[in-house]
Amino acid sequence: MLSMKSKRKGMTLLEVIISIAILGIIIVPMSNMILTSVKTNKRGEDKQQAVYLAQQVLEAFKNVSAFEDNNGFTAQSFSLNGNAYSFSVDSTINTDPLTVRFNDINIGDYTLRVTLGRMQNANIYNNTATNNVSADYNLMVGGQDDSSRTVKLNNLPESSISEAPNGIYVYVYATKHDINLPGYNLAVKTSSSIEDASHNYTKVYLDRDTFNNNISLSFDNSYENTHQFSVNLYNDTTDNINVYVNTQTGKNVDYVVNNIKGTITTYNVVTGNAAVFSKNYNTKVDVIKDGATIYTVNSNISK
Repeated sequence: MLSMKSKRKGMTLLEVIISIAILGIIIVPMSNMILTSVKTNKRGEDKQQAVYLAQQVLEAFKNVSAFEDNNGFTAQSFSLNGNAYSFSVDSTINTDPLTVRFNDINIGDYTLRVTLGRMQNANIYNNTATNNVSADYNLMVGGQDDSSRTVKLNNLPESSISEAPNGIYVYVYATKHDINLPGYNLAVKTSSSIEDASHNYTKVYLDRDTFNNNISLSFDNSYENTHQFSVNLYNDTTDNINVYVNTQTGKNVDYVVNNIKGTITTYNVVTGNAAVFSKNYNTKVDVIKDGATIYTVNSNISK
């Protein structure tokens, strides 16, 4: 009698289930690795593009002639891949005359946000040519303590203030004021308060006909102060006023020139070899995507 054996064909259900489970164990980690790699590459591409955009903005800003005019900060433009873009100034978000945050612009999926901050006391180095900066108004601050503080203009004893412990208020006008005939274009006060019969805060000086928009502010050897000395400057003209601050060699003077009104540039004059005066701006560029900042760069630009 012959015995018949049948040959099994295909896979049993159990074998199929086991095979699928094994494939799942292998495929899931591989898929995760692939997805992670794709996300990493995407983030890398985003970062690379963000760096490129930020550098393009910085290069464009380095090549413009000025960031400000007599009315403050101005809109700035640059070109990228043949397309023109403009950073406009929104007065509603800019109340500090020394700082501007331009309106955001969108380039593809990216948003660019640029902030400029003008340094109040920029270091300026003077050589033989700039040692002789001509200033029609020369303010000299001296005194060993608050009670003996003196402020003179053009070194004239009759044009001095002895009640300015920690600061003065300087006003520059485009037309003569007639409070003190024959009128004046520059007033130095120990207070921002309005004058009255019992308080004469104002000291009157030179004629506008000779004013070259330069003011020299110096601290002499007798100057000592435990507080910061503030110079609050109001520029009521349409011109830029340059304030050159001179301190004695080796003497550390804590001062600030506050730009209250108009366009004012402050220079800290020290010894050196550079021949060019410049304004220094702290520049910050943020590149944003999907509401998150993916790259930030800070730089300093001189104009």
